[in-house]
Amino acid sequence: HINDCFDAFDLLHRTSGQRIIFCMGQAGLISRIIAKKLGSMVTFAKLDDKNATAPGQLTIARLKKLYRYNDINSETELYGIIASPVAHSLSPDIHNTCFAAKKLNKLYLPLLLEGGSEQFERFLGAVTIRNWLDFRGFSVTIPHKENAINYIRKKKDFIEPVAERVGAVNTIVSNEAGLKAYNTDYQGALDAIAEKMKITADDFADMPIAVIGAGGVARAIIAGLSDAGAKIKIYNRTVEKARLLAAEFNADYAPLDDLQNIEAKLVINCTSIGMSPNVDATVLPAEYIKKDMVVFDTVYNPVQTLLLKQAKEAAAVTIDGVSMFVNQACAQFKLFTGSDADAKLIRKTISHCLKTD
Repeated sequence: HINDCFDAFDLLHRTSGQRIIFCMGQAGLISRIIAKKLGSMVTFAKLDDKNATAPGQLTIARLKKLYRYNDINSETELYGIIASPVAHSLSPDIHNTCFAAKKLNKLYLPLLLEGGSEQFERFLGAVTIRNWLDFRGFSVTIPHKENAINYIRKKKDFIEPVAERVGAVNTIVSNEAGLKAYNTDYQGALDAIAEKMKITADDFADMPIAVIGAGGVARAIIAGLSDAGAKIKIYNRTVEKARLLAAEFNADYAPLDDLQNIEAKLVINCTSIGMSPNVDATVLPAEYIKKDMVVFDTVYNPVQTLLLKQAKEAAAVTIDGVSMFVNQACAQFKLFTGSDADAKLIRKTISHCLKTD
C-alpha cells in the first residue's frame, strides 16, 4: 500500500551517507520517482515496455522526460493525483508538462491510494505531518472525492462553498496554514459551455437543460447550473437517485425512457456511456437530437464520441469532454501555482496522450 512508503521516506530522512532506499510494486512507484529528492543514491526504472520485471515500473525514458528526474533536488515541491486506479490518468502528463514549460521546480505524481476513508485519512495525515516531503497540492478523483471533503470537514479546514454544496472536492492545496479544498469540475464545465455558446454566466438563468446521469460529475455540474438559475431536468437509469439529486438542487427528474420527449436547449451527458473501449454506445438515440440543441458530452476518450458525431449530423452545436478537462486542469494549475496555465499546451498534451487530434 502507498502508506507503507512513509517508512522508507522516514529512513531516508533520518539517515545520511550512501544508501539506496525505495519501495517496490505499483504502490511504491512514487518512492522511486522521488528517491533523488530524499537522497537515495540510485533508483530503479525499466529499460523499455518489453523489459518489465514487476508491475508499476516506469521506463527510463518516461522517468527522465516526463518526471524530469535529472532536475529533481531536495527543494522540489510535490503534487499528485489521488486515485484508484491511477495508471490511466492523464494528469501527470498535463501538470508535469506545464511545470516544465514554466521551468518550475515542481513534480506531479500518480498516487495509487487503494482502500476507503481510513486509508485516505492515513495518507493525508502522514503527508501533512512530514512537511519536509514538500507536498503542496493534490488532485482527487474516483473513489476519494467524498473521502476528501469528509477529511477536511473533520479537520475544520477551508472548503470552497460550491464544493460544500457539491459534497465532493477534486483539488486540495496544502500550506503552513493547513488544507484548502476546491471543486474545479463545475467551473470547468460551465466555462466550456459558456465559451462554445458565446454566453455569460447570467445567460444560464431559466435555460432548459437536460442532464443525463446522477453521479459525481452530474452533481458538480448541476450544482453550478443551479446556482446560475438554470431549469434543470435530470434523467437517470435509477430514478430514485435522480429524485434525491433533483430535490437537493430544485430540479426536475425523469427515467431514461423519457428522453424521447426531451425538450432542452442544452443536453449534457454525465455518464460514462460512449467512453473507450465502448465507443459504439450512446446514451441518447440519434432521433432524439434536434438541430437547435447544444450537446455536451463530458466523456473525453474518445474526443468525438458517438453522441457528438450524431449531434453533428443533426446540425446541433457540440461540446467535447476535453474542453471541460482542459478548463478544470487550468483551474487546478492556478490553485497550485498562482499562475495561469497554457490551455493550448494542455489540450495538445491530452491529444498526444489519446493519440488523436
